[in-house]
Amino acid sequence: MQSSFLSGFVLQIINVKSILFYLTVLSAFILPFNESLKFVAIYLALTIFLGWMALLLWSGFGSLFKDFFAKHDKSFRLIMCLLLIYSAGTIFQ
Repeated sequence: MQSSFLSGFVLQIINVKSILFYLTVLSAFILPFNESLKFVAIYLALTIFLGWMALLLWSGFGSLFKDFFAKHDKSFRLIMCLLLIYSAGTIFQ
């Protein structure tokens, strides 16, 4: 399947992480305080908008830094590996 805007759009709509995030936040922070259908619809629209903004920022910064990461691939991977090991180590302390 050729990569296109439409395929990315559909993938984002059926993104399980986004759906689980919305359901978790809705059940933990929204419904206990306000059960109005209008409020839930506004929250849903706001969540979708913020999700799209985050996606645009993620892809925008990714395209900006693509050449930099390609140029410094080994050092970037080493730094990320060390940070991941450090993060895992702090969990078990």
